[in-house]
Amino acid sequence: MKCTCHPGMAVVAAVMALGGVGFAQSHPEYIRLGQLSAALYKPDSGPSPHVAFLLAHRTANYLNHLGCRELSARGFLTLCFNTRFENNEASVRWEETPLDVKAAVDFARAQPGITRVILFGHSGGGPLMSFYQAVAEKGPAYCQAPNKLVKCGGTLNDLKPADGIVFADAHAGNPVQALRSLNPSVTIEGG
Repeated sequence: MKCTCHPGMAVVAAVMALGGVGFAQSHPEYIRLGQLSAALYKPDSGPSPHVAFLLAHRTANYLNHLGCRELSARGFLTLCFNTRFENNEASVRWEETPLDVKAAVDFARAQPGITRVILFGHSGGGPLMSFYQAVAEKGPAYCQAPNKLVKCGGTLNDLKPADGIVFADAHAGNPVQALRSLNPSVTIEGG
Protein backbone atom coordinates (compact mmCIF):
# COMPACT_ATOMS: atom_id res chain seq x y z
CA MET A 1 0.00 0.00 0.00
CA LYS A 2 1.38 3.36 -1.03
CA CYS A 3 1.04 6.35 1.31
CA THR A 4 1.09 9.82 -0.15
CA CYS A 5 1.64 12.78 2.14
CA HIS A 6 0.22 16.17 1.44
CA PRO A 7 3.00 18.80 1.06
CA GLY A 8 1.34 20.93 3.76
CA MET A 9 1.87 18.13 6.28
CA ALA A 10 5.63 18.73 6.13
CA VAL A 11 5.06 22.37 7.05
CA VAL A 12 2.75 21.39 9.93
CA ALA A 13 5.32 18.88 11.21
CA ALA A 14 8.11 21.48 11.06
CA VAL A 15 6.03 24.08 12.91
CA MET A 16 5.10 21.55 15.60
CA ALA A 17 8.74 20.52 16.02
CA LEU A 18 9.88 24.13 16.35
CA GLY A 19 6.96 25.04 18.63
CA GLY A 20 8.57 23.19 21.52
CA VAL A 21 11.64 25.40 21.23
CA GLY A 22 9.55 28.48 22.16
CA PHE A 23 8.37 26.88 25.38
CA ALA A 24 11.94 26.02 26.34
CA GLN A 25 13.09 29.64 26.24
CA SER A 26 12.99 30.28 29.97
CA HIS A 27 13.10 28.56 33.31
CA PRO A 28 11.33 30.47 36.06
CA GLU A 29 12.85 31.17 39.43
CA TYR A 30 10.14 30.92 42.09
CA ILE A 31 10.47 33.63 44.72
CA ARG A 32 8.56 35.19 47.62
CA LEU A 33 7.74 38.88 47.70
CA GLY A 34 6.49 39.23 51.27
CA GLN A 35 3.02 37.64 51.22
CA LEU A 36 3.16 37.05 47.47
CA SER A 37 4.27 34.09 45.39
CA ALA A 38 6.10 35.07 42.23
CA ALA A 39 7.93 33.54 39.29
CA LEU A 40 10.78 35.43 37.65
CA TYR A 41 11.31 34.56 33.98
CA LYS A 42 14.62 35.63 32.44
CA PRO A 43 15.60 35.16 28.80
CA ASP A 44 18.01 32.26 28.39
CA SER A 45 20.02 33.96 25.66
CA GLY A 46 20.62 37.30 24.03
CA PRO A 47 21.41 40.62 25.65
CA SER A 48 20.38 41.32 29.23
CA PRO A 49 16.87 42.75 29.33
CA HIS A 50 16.26 46.38 30.24
CA VAL A 51 12.44 46.14 30.21
CA ALA A 52 10.44 44.18 32.79
CA PHE A 53 6.83 43.08 32.35
CA LEU A 54 4.66 42.38 35.41
CA LEU A 55 1.68 40.03 35.08
CA ALA A 56 -0.95 39.32 37.73
CA HIS A 57 -4.67 38.82 38.29
CA ARG A 58 -6.74 39.83 41.27
CA THR A 59 -7.32 36.22 42.39
CA ALA A 60 -6.07 33.78 39.73
CA ASN A 61 -2.74 31.96 39.76
CA TYR A 62 -0.54 33.66 37.15
CA LEU A 63 2.80 32.02 37.92
CA ASN A 64 2.59 29.93 34.75
CA HIS A 65 0.58 32.29 32.55
CA LEU A 66 1.42 31.94 28.86
CA GLY A 67 2.52 35.58 28.75
CA CYS A 68 5.27 34.86 31.29
CA ARG A 69 7.04 32.41 28.98
CA GLU A 70 6.29 34.22 25.75
CA LEU A 71 7.47 37.66 26.87
CA SER A 72 10.63 36.12 28.32
CA ALA A 73 11.23 34.21 25.08
CA ARG A 74 11.17 37.58 23.32
CA GLY A 75 13.91 39.05 25.51
CA PHE A 76 11.99 40.68 28.37
CA LEU A 77 12.42 40.10 32.08
CA THR A 78 8.99 38.92 33.21
CA LEU A 79 7.71 38.82 36.77
CA CYS A 80 4.48 36.91 37.19
CA PHE A 81 2.93 37.04 40.64
CA ASN A 82 -0.15 36.13 42.62
CA THR A 83 -1.79 38.61 44.93
CA ARG A 84 -2.36 37.69 48.57
CA PHE A 85 -5.96 36.92 47.57
CA GLU A 86 -5.04 34.02 45.27
CA ASN A 87 -7.98 31.65 44.73
CA ASN A 88 -10.08 33.44 47.36
CA GLU A 89 -12.47 35.96 45.83
CA ALA A 90 -14.36 36.32 49.13
CA SER A 91 -11.28 37.64 50.95
CA VAL A 92 -10.33 40.34 48.43
CA ARG A 93 -9.89 43.76 49.99
CA TRP A 94 -9.73 45.77 46.80
CA GLU A 95 -8.27 48.88 48.41
CA GLU A 96 -5.19 46.85 49.47
CA THR A 97 -4.40 45.31 46.08
CA PRO A 98 -2.06 48.14 45.01
CA LEU A 99 0.30 47.07 47.81
CA ASP A 100 0.77 43.72 46.08
CA VAL A 101 1.55 45.38 42.76
CA LYS A 102 3.90 47.77 44.59
CA ALA A 103 5.93 44.83 45.92
CA ALA A 104 6.33 43.52 42.36
CA VAL A 105 7.15 46.95 40.87
CA ASP A 106 9.77 47.62 43.54
CA PHE A 107 11.33 44.19 43.01
CA ALA A 108 11.45 44.61 39.23
CA ARG A 109 12.97 48.10 39.44
CA ALA A 110 15.72 46.71 41.71
CA GLN A 111 16.83 44.11 39.13
CA PRO A 112 20.16 44.86 37.42
CA GLY A 113 19.79 46.61 34.07
CA ILE A 114 16.04 47.23 34.26
CA THR A 115 15.18 50.75 33.08
CA ARG A 116 11.47 50.32 32.28
CA VAL A 117 8.64 48.50 34.05
CA ILE A 118 5.47 47.66 32.12
CA LEU A 119 2.27 46.41 33.78
CA PHE A 120 0.38 43.73 31.84
CA GLY A 121 -3.32 43.48 32.69
CA HIS A 122 -5.07 40.44 31.27
CA SER A 123 -8.69 39.74 32.28
CA GLY A 124 -9.05 40.63 35.98
CA GLY A 125 -5.47 41.87 35.90
CA GLY A 126 -6.69 44.89 33.93
CA PRO A 127 -8.56 46.52 36.84
CA LEU A 128 -5.77 45.48 39.23
CA MET A 129 -3.03 47.13 37.18
CA SER A 130 -5.05 50.23 36.24
CA PHE A 131 -6.01 50.84 39.89
CA TYR A 132 -2.36 50.61 40.92
CA GLN A 133 -1.29 52.99 38.15
CA ALA A 134 -4.03 55.52 38.96
CA VAL A 135 -3.04 55.66 42.64
CA ALA A 136 0.67 55.74 41.75
CA GLU A 137 0.15 58.70 39.40
CA LYS A 138 -2.43 60.67 41.43
CA GLY A 139 -1.67 59.63 45.00
CA PRO A 140 -4.03 58.17 47.62
CA ALA A 141 -6.45 61.07 47.11
CA TYR A 142 -7.54 59.17 43.97
CA CYS A 143 -9.29 56.57 46.11
CA GLN A 144 -10.24 58.74 49.10
CA ALA A 145 -12.64 61.14 47.40
CA PRO A 146 -16.17 61.55 48.81
CA ASN A 147 -17.65 59.76 45.78
CA LYS A 148 -15.83 56.50 46.63
CA LEU A 149 -17.95 53.80 48.30
CA VAL A 150 -14.88 52.16 49.84
CA LYS A 151 -12.00 54.47 50.55
CA CYS A 152 -8.40 53.33 50.61
CA GLY A 153 -6.33 53.90 53.71
CA GLY A 154 -3.15 55.85 54.15
CA THR A 155 -0.97 52.86 53.26
CA LEU A 156 -0.88 53.65 49.54
CA ASN A 157 1.74 56.39 49.69
CA ASP A 158 4.93 56.24 47.67
CA LEU A 159 3.71 53.97 44.87
CA LYS A 160 6.07 54.30 41.90
CA PRO A 161 4.22 54.59 38.58
CA ALA A 162 5.00 52.04 35.91
CA ASP A 163 6.41 53.24 32.60
CA GLY A 164 3.58 51.71 30.63
CA ILE A 165 0.57 49.44 30.82
CA VAL A 166 -0.83 46.83 28.43
CA PHE A 167 -4.47 45.73 28.55
CA ALA A 168 -4.98 42.34 26.92
CA ASP A 169 -8.64 41.28 26.93
CA ALA A 170 -9.05 43.08 30.25
CA HIS A 171 -12.46 43.54 31.79
CA ALA A 172 -13.78 46.68 33.42
CA GLY A 173 -13.91 45.30 36.96
CA ASN A 174 -16.11 43.13 39.15
CA PRO A 175 -19.10 45.51 39.33
CA VAL A 176 -19.32 45.66 35.54
CA GLN A 177 -18.77 41.89 35.26
CA ALA A 178 -21.58 41.24 37.75
CA LEU A 179 -23.93 43.56 35.87
CA ARG A 180 -23.11 41.90 32.55
CA SER A 181 -23.75 38.49 34.12
CA LEU A 182 -27.31 39.28 35.17
CA ASN A 183 -29.90 37.33 33.25
CA PRO A 184 -33.07 39.42 32.93
CA SER A 185 -35.08 36.36 31.94
CA VAL A 186 -34.63 34.83 35.41
CA THR A 187 -37.39 36.09 37.67
CA ILE A 188 -37.35 33.56 40.52
CA GLU A 189 -34.22 31.57 41.14
CA GLY A 190 -34.64 28.10 42.63
CA GLY A 191 -38.41 28.40 42.80
